Amino acid sequence: MEEADSSLILKSLLSGGLAGMAGKSFVAPLDRVKILLQTHNEGFKQKGVLSSLGSIVAEEGVSGLFRGNGVQMLRVFPYGAIQFSSYEVFKRILDYKSEGSVVRWFGLPRGRWAACAAWSPPTPSTPSGLG
Repeated sequence: MEEADSSLILKSLLSGGLAGMAGKSFVAPLDRVKILLQTHNEGFKQKGVLSSLGSIVAEEGVSGLFRGNGVQMLRVFPYGAIQFSSYEVFKRILDYKSEGSVVRWFGLPRGRWAACAAWSPPTPSTPSGLG
C-alpha cells in the first residue's frame, strides 16, 4: 500500500469518527428525551418533547441534555470511522481509469458495503455483531 493510500485511510478514519460524533451529539438532547418518554419515566410520563427538554434544563442544567452522550461516543466513533474509510476503500477498488476517464462500477453498493463493514465488528449494543 502506498503512503498516500494509508494517509487517505487515516484521514478518512478520523474524519468519519469525528463526523459521527458531531452528528450524534447534535441530536443527543432529543435522544435523551426519547429514552425518558419510552421508558415511561415518572417525571416525564405526561409531558411532551418541548416540556421535557425544559424540565431537564431546569432540573439538571444544560449538561443534563447530554447525559449519557459520552458512552454513545464510544460506540459512534468506531462506527463512523469504519464506515467512512471503508467507503473510500471500496471507491478506490471499484473505480478504474480507462483512457483518461474514470469508469464507475457499482456506484450504489459502495455505500451498502461500507455500512456492512461498519456493522460487522461487534459493538456494545450488539455483542455478537449480528444486530
